[in-house]
Amino acid sequence: MKQGATELTILGLAFLSLQAWWVTMTIKTPRKEVLLNNEDLLSEKKKRLERLIKKEERHKGK
Repeated sequence: MKQGATELTILGLAFLSLQAWWVTMTIKTPRKEVLLNNEDLLSEKKKRLERLIKKEERHKGK
């Protein structure tokens, strides 16, 4: 083998192993979990805006 071929092979195998690990972790993470977090965030924003609107209506009524 040429000089450095062994090191390059080890580096290539490490890279491919990390890529395989990353892809499996990406697939395993449920997309629903991310969507639920977004829905929770949106519902919190909605509640905050509704409270602000109610507060503003009360001030106008006075």
